[in-house]
Amino acid sequence: MSNRSEKRAKSAFIGCLIVAITLFHLGTPRHLMYLHVLLQALFFAPVSLAGFWFGKKGGLVAALAIAGVYIHHAITVMMPTSTLAVSNAIQIVLIFIVGLLTGTYADVRLGYQEAISKTSPPSTAALPSEQKLLVYLDESGAAMNAVRYVAHLFGRVPDVKVTLLSVRNRTSPELTGQNRAQRNAESSAQESSEHAVEKARELLFQSGFTDSRLEARVVEQTEGRISDVILMEQKAGNHSAIVIGRHNLSRAEEFLFGSVAVRLARQATCPVWVIDESLSIESAA
Repeated sequence: MSNRSEKRAKSAFIGCLIVAITLFHLGTPRHLMYLHVLLQALFFAPVSLAGFWFGKKGGLVAALAIAGVYIHHAITVMMPTSTLAVSNAIQIVLIFIVGLLTGTYADVRLGYQEAISKTSPPSTAALPSEQKLLVYLDESGAAMNAVRYVAHLFGRVPDVKVTLLSVRNRTSPELTGQNRAQRNAESSAQESSEHAVEKARELLFQSGFTDSRLEARVVEQTEGRISDVILMEQKAGNHSAIVIGRHNLSRAEEFLFGSVAVRLARQATCPVWVIDESLSIESAA
């Protein structure tokens, strides 16, 4: 099914759902108020689907259509008292709010997806001579896969240099004080950072990199986001590209918890290559 046909099918489904709920509403006797309340709640289904599938504009259009049929029914059937009138007004406002929120979520999620899709793994043909790559490291498999990718592509390219960057989160001394657990956690984080750097260096050495083409930096972060630290290092070192591993998060998880790769793709002034955690280096060109 093509994208246009899929959109038409989804639009038709939402329209049929609104019509079906409206017909049930109109066919329900006035004295069965509990059924009317249930059918009112069902209107949240099509407006939510419209927001998820078509973004903010779709959610608000569906809310407007629902409000049109809802107001007519509320006035003719369900507004015998001022209390019910206020309740119906609140219901209509909530329908618009749901359409707006779900649509906004869908638009942001689509923006995240487009930001990632604009990035592509590096290739030897993509880089001119004498380039510096900034490779972000953490303890994840995604980061190591990014290192393997760089090692596979550029191990024998003498004019490409690599800076390995590990960002270690450090709490302000004023906040930690004599907290032994915090000190132990920071010590463990430092060991993990050093281990990740050494492992990455070993992988790069095995592929043909030399000491003169490698630099390793462990930076302490006391505030702000990791992406901000990476961007500062990129500008300070005049790196021509950033390479980062992408964790296998769902789009919803990226939206809720954030993604360093997405923020870099949006904010960086240099190319950002996002290497998926599941990507095999055998596909490198």
